Amino acid sequence: MKKEFEFIEALVNAGFPKYLCESINSVRKAVFENGTRWIYFGVFLDDESRERLLSKFDIPEGWREYADHMTIVFNNKSEKAEALAEKCAESLGELVTLTVTHIGMSGKALAVLVTGCESNNDIPHITIAVSPTGKPVDSNLITDLEKIDEFTVSGTIGRR
Repeated sequence: MKKEFEFIEALVNAGFPKYLCESINSVRKAVFENGTRWIYFGVFLDDESRERLLSKFDIPEGWREYADHMTIVFNNKSEKAEALAEKCAESLGELVTLTVTHIGMSGKALAVLVTGCESNNDIPHITIAVSPTGKPVDSNLITDLEKIDEFTVSGTIGRR
C-alpha cells in the first residue's frame, strides 16, 4: 500500500490530476505487480466438447459459431470480480467438467446453461452461436429456456 501511495503522490507532484493518477496506478498494478492483464477467466472447452456442442444443436444459417468457453469472471473492476479472479489465477490449467442442463435462444444468441463451476454471470452458460447482429454477451439476456437431457463437456481454466 505504501508503494502505491508513493506512486500516486509522485504523479500528482508531477502535475497529473489525481483521478488520472489512480487510473494509471490501476494499469501499473495490472501489468507489473500481477504480471498480466486480463479481460476474463473462463473454462475453455477442449475440441471434443466444442464439436459435441456444435453438432448437437441446430444453428441458424448465417450465425457465427462460438461454443468455446464458459465465462467465470469478466473484469469489471469490482471487488467481487477481483476476488474471483484471484481464485481463478490459482487454478489456471485445472480441468473442469461442466454439466449442460438447458438450451436457450433469442433473436440474437443461442446458448446452453451449465453447472459445475462458479461464475459471476447470473446464469452460467456457453454461447453456442450468435446472429449476424448479435454478440456473445447477448446470451446473458436469454429468458426462453428449455430443459434438455443432461450431458457433460470439459475444458481447462484459462484467461484472456
